[in-house]
Amino acid sequence: MKKILFLINRFSGKRNALAMAQQAKVFLEAEGYHIDWLESEYTGHFSAVVSNLKSEEINIIAVFGGDGTMHEVVNGLMKLPDPSAIDIALFPAGSGNAFNYDLDCLRPEETLQRILLRNTRKVDVFEVAGDKEKRYSFNIVGWGLVTEINRAAERMRWIGNSRYTLSALLRIMKNPSSALRLTIDGQTQQGLFSFVLLCNTKHTGKGMKMAPMAELSDGWMDVLVVRKTSLLSILKLFPKIYSGKHIYSNKLEYVKAKRVDLHTSQINPLNIDGEIVGNSPCSIRMIPGAISVITS
Repeated sequence: MKKILFLINRFSGKRNALAMAQQAKVFLEAEGYHIDWLESEYTGHFSAVVSNLKSEEINIIAVFGGDGTMHEVVNGLMKLPDPSAIDIALFPAGSGNAFNYDLDCLRPEETLQRILLRNTRKVDVFEVAGDKEKRYSFNIVGWGLVTEINRAAERMRWIGNSRYTLSALLRIMKNPSSALRLTIDGQTQQGLFSFVLLCNTKHTGKGMKMAPMAELSDGWMDVLVVRKTSLLSILKLFPKIYSGKHIYSNKLEYVKAKRVDLHTSQINPLNIDGEIVGNSPCSIRMIPGAISVITS
C-alpha cells in the first residue's frame, strides 16, 4: 500500500496549509494512496514524530508548511538510521517558500503531480554543531545582520510578505557589526563583520536570490561574507539580492566550502532555515545527499 504521512502546520504562512492538505487528501486518496494525518500541536512536534518513523511503514512525508516546518521534519529525519529512506514532498504553504523556489514548485497542484511521478533527488544538509546541541539545516545558516533581519521580520508577521523588505531596511539602517573569527575550510580571518550567510538553496526570504550559484545536491555550501562596511555600501547591496547581482560587489566575498567555523567570544543567535535557533560559536559542515526530496 502506498502510504503518505501528512504533516500540517495550519499556522504557517498565509494559514492556508489546512485547506491545501484537505484538497490534496481527496486527490491522493482517489489515486490509491493511504493518508496518515497529523497537525502540529507544539514547536518540535513534527521533529519528535519523524524521528520515530520506520521507512517500511511510511513511503512519503508530505509537508504542509513553510521552511520552518520543513526544518522540523529534516531534523527529525536526521535522527533516523537512513534519513534518505523516506521521501519528502514540501507543499508551498509558507510565507517565504525558499525551498520551493529552488524546486520551481510554487503551486500545490504541481507538488501533487510530482508525488504521482515520484522522481526524487538526494539533497545536501548542513550539520550545525555548537557546544551543547547539534542541528541540521537544508536552507540557510545565518549570523549577524541576516539574523537580526529575520528576528525583526518575525515580529512583523501581521504585515504579510512585505515584512522581509521592511525588516531588512530597518535593520540595515542601524548597520550593526560584531567581532568574529571566521574559518572557511581551514583559512581564517578575523575582525568586525556585518554578516555571514551559508546557503544550500539559491533563494531565501521571499524570492531573494541570495546565492545564485548554489545547488541543492553539489556537496558544497555557498558562503557569503560581508565585513563591517559603510551604510551606503550595505544599502547598495540590498536591492541587488533579488537578481543575484550583489555577488559581484567588492564588499562581499562569495566562496564555496565544505566546513565553516564561527568563533565568537560572546554567544550570538543564528538564523537556521528562517528560525532563530542555535548559537555561535559553532562549526558547520556539509553532509552530501542526506535527504531524499520529490522533484520534477
